Amino acid sequence: MIIIVTGTPGTGKTTFARKLSSELNCETISTSRLAVELGLVERDPTGRATHVLLPGAGGRLARHICDIDRTVGCLIVETTYADLLLEDECINSGTVLIVLLRAHPSILLDRLARRGWPPGKVLENVEAELANAVGASLSAYADETVEVDTSLSTPSDTVDMMFYKLEVWDWNTGIRIDWTRDSEALETVSRLSLSIDLDQYRLPL
Repeated sequence: MIIIVTGTPGTGKTTFARKLSSELNCETISTSRLAVELGLVERDPTGRATHVLLPGAGGRLARHICDIDRTVGCLIVETTYADLLLEDECINSGTVLIVLLRAHPSILLDRLARRGWPPGKVLENVEAELANAVGASLSAYADETVEVDTSLSTPSDTVDMMFYKLEVWDWNTGIRIDWTRDSEALETVSRLSLSIDLDQYRLPL
């Protein structure tokens, strides 16, 4: 059993994965750390202050994860690369549950700003959440995806809601949250985008 926990940075993947791991007695792995350990990343060639996966890295990550899963039996994978992992046969041919964590853009903005991230990097992620970039990449896997709003929830609340959707709501899957219908979310992103100069937050090439 592989449980993929995904979402925009700041939606609570790490704390949720840890809490779920203690509930289910599963091993947990972060693909961000794993990709660095395996040498599968490079600095973003566009100058953004981040790393990107090398070509073909998704498949190598997937196969490494499958090897781990065969030894532990229950694995929670925390990732922003869920779609790349699911493209690999070794993962999508098995028993997989996807948990997509969401957060209101105004709350996400506050969480990321408290991390000390540059405003440009914060904006990119808040815009991605507004546009549901992660959810859109999982559209082909909607029937295996449980979407949970973490905006006002503790990690325990989020885990409880996941189980509630699976058990009480009889496998309530699908990707439905649409922040673009929320005027506060739109205003948050608009105000942030007008307040900063994105070029100022790019690294020299």
